[in-house]
Amino acid sequence: MDAASLRPPLVHPQLSGEAVVTERLALLADHPLTAQERMAPSELADA
Repeated sequence: MDAASLRPPLVHPQLSGEAVVTERLALLADHPLTAQERMAPSELADA
């Protein structure tokens, strides 16, 4: 088995991918993003 560590997007017709690790983020309790269970990295750009 061959394996690699890549960041999305994974776009290639001969490759498939599966997330095996997620990362947690620490925010202040009153931050607007704390209401979300999941978010896209792009949402952090304006946070």
